[in-house]
Amino acid sequence: DKVRPNCIGNADGDLENQVGRGKLVRLYQQWPSKNMFCCCGCCMTGGTDECYCPNMCVWCFILVPSCTYFGLVAPKLISNGIYLLPGATLAIFLIATGLLLATCCTDPGIIPCREVILATGTADQLKVALGYDVLGPEGSDSASLPPQLRKQGYRFCNTCCIVRPPRSSHCSDCDNCVLRFDHHCPFVNNCVGQRNYHYFFGFITCVMVLATMVMPALALHLFNPDQDKAMKNAAKIDKSMSLLFYAMCAVGELAADIAELKDMLQRAQRPAVREELQRVLTKLEAEQLKAKSSEAAPAATSPKVAPATAQAAAPAVDVRPVGPWTEITTFALDLGGYNKPDVSIDLRLKGVEELPAESLTCDFKEDSFDLKIMGLDGKNHRFVRTNLEKDIVPAESSFRVKKNHVIINLRKVKGEYGYDSWVDLCAKGKRKPAASKSENPQDSIMSMMKDLYDEGDDNMKKIIGEAMYKA
Repeated sequence: DKVRPNCIGNADGDLENQVGRGKLVRLYQQWPSKNMFCCCGCCMTGGTDECYCPNMCVWCFILVPSCTYFGLVAPKLISNGIYLLPGATLAIFLIATGLLLATCCTDPGIIPCREVILATGTADQLKVALGYDVLGPEGSDSASLPPQLRKQGYRFCNTCCIVRPPRSSHCSDCDNCVLRFDHHCPFVNNCVGQRNYHYFFGFITCVMVLATMVMPALALHLFNPDQDKAMKNAAKIDKSMSLLFYAMCAVGELAADIAELKDMLQRAQRPAVREELQRVLTKLEAEQLKAKSSEAAPAATSPKVAPATAQAAAPAVDVRPVGPWTEITTFALDLGGYNKPDVSIDLRLKGVEELPAESLTCDFKEDSFDLKIMGLDGKNHRFVRTNLEKDIVPAESSFRVKKNHVIINLRKVKGEYGYDSWVDLCAKGKRKPAASKSENPQDSIMSMMKDLYDEGDDNMKKIIGEAMYKA
């Protein structure tokens, strides 16, 4: 009769002989190792009796502080309107206990021994699953294992009488060969191997997080006399966790939107559709980068400068392409008035605040500045001005980003009697050097009159000419 793979012989005698006699029982009931099975063989644990005490200690160290926290601290937090902190603690507690159960009761990657393979007739299945003959050649032992297999890391287990693959090992506590055997952990009372290593790593991580959330809260509740201050601190932590939670949700949603847009962009055929999808994709990628770096320094700003007074309202920006850059030509200007330290320039650019800090740079020089904005709506924008009306102080000049605005502050040079007065942002012609203190005042007046005559209109030239004639 054909033998079912999950059934082997009775408890008496050799397994193959028992199968032949047809006395069939469940495989886990006759498994030749030190493992213990429960739930009809769905769950298993291993190890000797010495492992039960460390495993019970782990459960006690998790359950006792956590239950005390949920019985004493959590109700008080909830009564003070703090919900996220105990909720997060409960979630971490449930995940940690679930991962501990999975680590304790999951098959770590056991390779059946020769006796089980022959009794169940699963040699061909194992050969397909593992990629080699587990039983090896007839009469295999450590010495007869082919050199090619030994060079690749295969070894013959003298206990299980099988050829085990690289990184596998025989656990003396469970009496099994385990795939990618890491160690036998007495605290989970099971081996840690290929099939439960991720559970074990997750359990270690979650239990550390749980300890940092539960133990300080219990200590503050039991030993801190100033409970009001503790509640205020807990409220601050709860608020920070809320912000972090919403930020993580936003990043996750942005990642999903970006993935879907990339898929749509690959399938789009029309140029106009592809251009619009690329624009939206660039914007979302900038938002994602900003969300991930929200704790970093804000967008390339220098020391904060007070906003200029009497600033004109900025009209919508008008741009025209210049090579790889789009030049900004429309802006609002505030020259600062008499003895004011700054000249303010307001550029209106929709969505500029969503760009990362690295996308905005401004190079200040004594007689010029160059603002570059990269990746805004899929384009690179530039605002550059040379031959300024007066010299500026580059080290004290700055720019700052507001919602839909970029504001540039140019720090004027302070002269002997105060800051220079500007009449325009850029000089119309070549700037003339400032007059020296030792220069003859009469020569300065004559030079000024000459400049007025050269640059003035016909009426100005007529008035200056008449004045010079009468003089």
